[in-house]
Amino acid sequence: MMFHYAFAMRIRVIFSTGLLVALVLSLIPIVAFSAQKITPGGSCKVLNQKVVYLSKTYSCVKSGKKFVWNKGVAIVKPTSTSTSIPTPAPTPEVKLPNEGTLCTIIGEKVSNSLGTMRCSWAGHSNTAEEAKQRMQWRQFEVIKTSTSRSNNYPRTPVEGATCTSSGDTFDVAGGILECRWIAGKKLQWIKINTVKKIFTNK
Repeated sequence: MMFHYAFAMRIRVIFSTGLLVALVLSLIPIVAFSAQKITPGGSCKVLNQKVVYLSKTYSCVKSGKKFVWNKGVAIVKPTSTSTSIPTPAPTPEVKLPNEGTLCTIIGEKVSNSLGTMRCSWAGHSNTAEEAKQRMQWRQFEVIKTSTSRSNNYPRTPVEGATCTSSGDTFDVAGGILECRWIAGKKLQWIKINTVKKIFTNK
């Protein structure tokens, strides 16, 4: 009985030792070869062994009667997933003031997808209070082809010609044209000179 027990224990020890040795041997080639220079086509010793060298994984393959390293496969690095920037909520569209309602700043404009309103001077006044009542929102057509400093027109206005919005200006040689109210409640382009003229004081 003691003989069988001793024999069984010896078999178990031999099996455990063999398993440990096999595990160690399976790890040794990887460590040994990973530190050496791998050349595609160079000789290797363990068939199907894989080694990582210079960002490639090389495998030991059989070529004829020899074991050689293959060309290797490049290691693909995982790309970091960038966190998407949240899209900001759309800004509510500006509401246009009603035509003819009072405004406070001559030339001020308010625009949205429906059009543009402009604070315009509606004509002559005798008192400050009456002047405030004549500052009103008017429909304003914006044309995108112009060299005007503050407004847009399809062509250069002419001094003395009729204009449409009080306070509008347009660059011209020697000054600017400004749209002003004149007698008869009419709007007309008036030239404002910016070039000083030399004269003799008699």
